[in-house]
Amino acid sequence: SQQSNACQIFESQNLGLDWTNINGKSLPDTCSTAYIVSGVDKNTIFVAQPSPTPKANTTDIYQTLDGGKTWNKLPKSVPGTVVYLKAVDSTTIYAIN
Repeated sequence: SQQSNACQIFESQNLGLDWTNINGKSLPDTCSTAYIVSGVDKNTIFVAQPSPTPKANTTDIYQTLDGGKTWNKLPKSVPGTVVYLKAVDSTTIYAIN
């Protein structure tokens, strides 16, 4: 699933009867431009967020392996604004801007 312009990420495990915020404490409080849940493991999620550096025109990619409890920024930013992410597996992702 891909969603654009999400400021918070919520998860439902019962078809929308209940929702849990899974932003976690280590994901910056910035609106995301895209996110993707890995088709291989539902606990692996990638989120694209504009870099906080003024005029950087890059997008930071964050990954969680534990369903959103903790988030880690990937080492390098992607040029431009990422609008779509595609996760092939836990290590291969495509970022489209």
